[in-house]
Amino acid sequence: MEYAVLGPTGVEVSRICLGTATFGVAPRADEAEEVVHAALDAGITFFDTANVYGTLSVFDQSGAAADREPAEVILGRALEGRRDEVVLATKSGERRLGPGAGLSRRHIVQQVEHSLRRLRTDYIDVYYAHFPDPHTPLEQTLLAYDDTGWQRFSGPGFSDAELEVGREVERLSREWGGRPHEVSRAWLLSRQAVASAIVGAETPAEITANAAATDIVLEQEQLDTLTALSTR
Repeated sequence: MEYAVLGPTGVEVSRICLGTATFGVAPRADEAEEVVHAALDAGITFFDTANVYGTLSVFDQSGAAADREPAEVILGRALEGRRDEVVLATKSGERRLGPGAGLSRRHIVQQVEHSLRRLRTDYIDVYYAHFPDPHTPLEQTLLAYDDTGWQRFSGPGFSDAELEVGREVERLSREWGGRPHEVSRAWLLSRQAVASAIVGAETPAEITANAAATDIVLEQEQLDTLTALSTR
């Protein structure tokens, strides 16, 4: 596993970060600990979660329990006894939770308290905005983060143009003898501004495959082709 410094934080993280959006569904709660421990064994030290992961209906699959535990609860339990070995990131700001959600100071503080309890920890290493909040002045959100010393980032969803780029990456990957997720991660990790790529995994075998992504190196011509796609 390779490691890099996360932006201006001075914190070193693994270049592969384990995302937990589907924890509780795939993997199920009773399988997640094995996945987390496989990640730790592979040298992954960076874990990403959110206050809404695992429980929203968007994550539903056939056979998934309707009253399943939040991903934060599952991850916190799996990291018990090993919390100090990892960099833990979580986030809030999902307005689908209700009219009181978003990125107001009140909601941020409330959700941090909930996340700390669910994750079984007394500190969060990286805390950021899950979605933009047009109803809250950006200054108020940034001040809330600055007062606590947390990092903050936000990003949009996927557009039709981005989906078309994805299809072209799939075609190029076949042409180059690779798989789209391997080629995409190799390009992403080649970017100077990218310290770590968040990936999901349902099984320990997928952890092993994802961890090996840092071993894949693309030729400069291939990187240039992908970079051109990203600027369309």
